[in-house]
Amino acid sequence: MIVIADTSGVLALLNRADPEHLAVRRAANVASTLVVSAMSLTEVHQVATSRRGREAADSSLLLLADRIATTRVEVANADAAQIRTAVSIRQHYGGLNLDIVDAVCVALAAEYDTDAVLTLDRRDFRALRPLTRYPAFRLLPDDV
Repeated sequence: MIVIADTSGVLALLNRADPEHLAVRRAANVASTLVVSAMSLTEVHQVATSRRGREAADSSLLLLADRIATTRVEVANADAAQIRTAVSIRQHYGGLNLDIVDAVCVALAAEYDTDAVLTLDRRDFRALRPLTRYPAFRLLPDDV
């Protein structure tokens, strides 16, 4: 199963002190491929820096780089079509005040033809609908 990783999922995956770390790690382990957008990596670093400082944030990204090099983690760059789709999603769901990274996750889910998203942002992703044949997103770790 291909799983799109939202920033909150990646942060919990990298932070052993996070109360949902083990559940997120188990969910990530069932993925055949874990897809992380390059935009999400920027947000991961920014959030980690604000919470734990730059050195810890850099260490987290280096750990993630090791996983990208040795496991089933793939970094997806946003192209023009994905950015246009993401902006359209933000406009469609204006009441949610989605950030661009969440909207890119929806676009990536369509591109990779999956309904699985590794996220702790339950409110937004329960309200969002996939752009493809799926009726709703499966949120991991909740819907494993």
